[in-house]
Amino acid sequence: MIRKILVLVLFFSLVAVPSTEVSAIPTGVGVMGDSGTQPYQCIGRGDETSFTWTEVLAALRGIDFGGEPCEPYNQAWSGETVALNMESQTSNVLDDFNAGRIGKVIIMLGHNDLYGNPNTPDIPSVLATYRTNLDRLLNAGIAPGNILMIDVSQENWDGPMKAYVDQFNLGLRNLSIEKGTVFTTWAYFHTEVACRSTDGGNSYNVGGQMIVNSFGNEYHNWRVADGHLGTLANGLFANALVTDFLGVPRMTDAELLTLVNGAVVPSNPPPNCSPAPTLTPLPAGSATATGTVFPTATRTPTPVISPTPTFTWTPTPLVSSTPTTAGSPTATGSSTTITIGETSVLGMSYSGIGNRLVAQQVTLSQSATIQSLSYYVATASGQLRLGIYNNSGTMPGTLVAQTAAFTPVVGWNTQPVLTQTVLPAGTYWLAFLPQNNT
Repeated sequence: MIRKILVLVLFFSLVAVPSTEVSAIPTGVGVMGDSGTQPYQCIGRGDETSFTWTEVLAALRGIDFGGEPCEPYNQAWSGETVALNMESQTSNVLDDFNAGRIGKVIIMLGHNDLYGNPNTPDIPSVLATYRTNLDRLLNAGIAPGNILMIDVSQENWDGPMKAYVDQFNLGLRNLSIEKGTVFTTWAYFHTEVACRSTDGGNSYNVGGQMIVNSFGNEYHNWRVADGHLGTLANGLFANALVTDFLGVPRMTDAELLTLVNGAVVPSNPPPNCSPAPTLTPLPAGSATATGTVFPTATRTPTPVISPTPTFTWTPTPLVSSTPTTAGSPTATGSSTTITIGETSVLGMSYSGIGNRLVAQQVTLSQSATIQSLSYYVATASGQLRLGIYNNSGTMPGTLVAQTAAFTPVVGWNTQPVLTQTVLPAGTYWLAFLPQNNT
């Protein structure tokens, strides 16, 4: 029987991230959104200890959204949509920017265009409106790296709505690639909080306090009475998706609990959860795109993987049989090579992504054993590590194989994986982590 060696070659195209992406905030921060971002204390949502994520950041990290209780730089309002309200919200943000009051903008709009729409969502039209107003921000002089785009939460609704959410989120990713803005996904938040639950999402451990996945204004409920995220959930949301963009440290569980007049329970520590990998997922099928999506986070991911991947596999059917009939020949193994991924060097190059994990989705058509990873380097600096993750929904899941850290050279770099691992056919993510920004 023929033994085959499968080689996966990964080449990434990237739009450079300006260094201002994670710099200290020189001025205020403008926000565009809907009820999930509207200041709770301004409209009486919940009780006196109920806060949305902007209020949490203002209280614990001093982020300037214009001041309490209604945060004038925060344009979010209940029920608003991209289609009907993004134009006016953009105008208000530009007024603040032109007056020197804000320097960064966070956009989290689109939920009501999808879930709040009684008709079939017109995703191309919504994305076109989003693009028009994003261009207005950019043309006014707001640097792409100072604009954070957050997608719509995919909460596993059945039926056609899931496909519409996926279509919209992919459109936002591609728009971010094109314009060079910062992008992040709710999937990071869902991944991080899932680690805090030991009962399948029925409750979450925050500083030893068990926060039940239920509705109510008392802080032990994950959501306030009207269904929006509660204070502690909003604090964890800000940690996962926003703090790195703003250049501030994450908030501790103890700090978050002070907002609800709670305290840490030392005898019941939360699980030892690492932050979700700061991955840079390229949309499926866009290996030749002219850029890459940037998540807000820029911390070093726990599974340390680095750049320049090419992946080598051996299919699992490695059967070598000896027939029982006397005189029959014994099959001997030979090998051929299968290549998957980008094998040509594209015109774009990476920069500004030191200590940032980048991943690209690929499909393995047959069960195989990974043997090596390769990556093309245009400018060699620092060290790299390459790896592969399995798939989890629309993002990378668990690290399944990686190389040792190595010093790359200009050109193609091929490294053996530390442990050859059998992988079944399916979807995977090829990943790398550069030590330096060049």
